[in-house]
Amino acid sequence: MRRLQSVARVVVCLVVNVNVLAMPALAQDCPELVGLWPGFINAVAVSGDYAYLGASAQLLVTDVSVPAAPRPIGQVSLPDEVKRVAVSDGYAYVADGGGGLRVVDISTPSAPVEVGSAPVYALDVAV
Repeated sequence: MRRLQSVARVVVCLVVNVNVLAMPALAQDCPELVGLWPGFINAVAVSGDYAYLGASAQLLVTDVSVPAAPRPIGQVSLPDEVKRVAVSDGYAYVADGGGGLRVVDISTPSAPVEVGSAPVYALDVAV
């Protein structure tokens, strides 16, 4: 019986030591809040220094080059609530619910312009 108790103590000590030593390593992988955008956002896509946010019926272009201080730089109004956003090659593709699939030229981030649409009910988009 004493032998089993001694073995149990050694196992408990090993488990506790492993957990204590592993905690700092795990803490390094935890995400940390560095910035905050006020308001409700439905969708987000990030490309380079810009985040493209779907906020109600608007696509907002936000400069996130300083993550602790994101700042709005452009926006375009759309017919319906933005559901999803995908960005590729200077264009934002927006699933705009009943407003369809919208294509927005974002080559000039401060002045995004809608350049096309497809009359479908769009809930998601990927490029």
